Amino acid sequence: EVIEEWIGIDGLTALVGGEVEPDLVHIVHAAAAGESLHEIPGVFVLGAPAYVPAPPLRDLDALPFADYSDFPWERYSNRIIPLISGRGCGWGACTFCSDVTSTAGRTFRSRSPDNVLAEIRHESQRHDAKLFVFTDLKLNSSLAMWEALIRGFPSAAPGARWVASVHVGATAPNGLSRAELQAARAAGLVRLTTGLEHYRFLHRALPEINLADVDASSLLFGKTLRAPIIISSMTGGTDLAYRINQNLAEAAQANGIGMGLGSQRAAIKDPKLTYSYQ
Repeated sequence: EVIEEWIGIDGLTALVGGEVEPDLVHIVHAAAAGESLHEIPGVFVLGAPAYVPAPPLRDLDALPFADYSDFPWERYSNRIIPLISGRGCGWGACTFCSDVTSTAGRTFRSRSPDNVLAEIRHESQRHDAKLFVFTDLKLNSSLAMWEALIRGFPSAAPGARWVASVHVGATAPNGLSRAELQAARAAGLVRLTTGLEHYRFLHRALPEINLADVDASSLLFGKTLRAPIIISSMTGGTDLAYRINQNLAEAAQANGIGMGLGSQRAAIKDPKLTYSYQ
């Protein structure tokens, strides 16, 4: 749908969908020279009989390391190198996740730990970088990668620090214990990101309004909420999920806010699990 909507934009040469890194240089040169692009996998041009994205890459270790030699480092106070150890999510099960509609679909693939550590070493030495951020959906999709980073990061980039997104919790198969998180901290991990840190609210200490006059209540589906806040989307299917849902439901009721359910597939498949959503 996006392709069909965008492909006719004036001045647009082509659209690219999928993991096209092996052909990226060819694509750029061909586009600049005005050559045909329609035979390159994952490149969509107006009038093509079909739009087929490039397939997910399997051998991620075969890709070259990023080259930042032309990046204007002098304009920035910190040299932060982005890294990605794998593509996709190791779970591949959540029906509400946008990953299912991406060009790669539900395909989790991981680089080898040695390859990732080699890139860290390379970027650290070439650019004198001491700050790294992993852009994986969750770095502990592969526990082998997580454990290898804890062991190898300090020697690959001595004195460097790193940031990552992870799923925190001890639940198998990708759970992280307190001891494992502490080991990561000792190996240079300085922050586990949630994504919310990218947003900032401007503080106004003296607004021209009385707090007592503020009415944040909202009407939703015929129900009045004290504030336009909804806890969503929660799922069930396990005893732990049931206890979590119960606690969240009590908190929502006590504060007069809404709560929504997400995927109920587990209960549809097995009615015995319906209790976990109630």
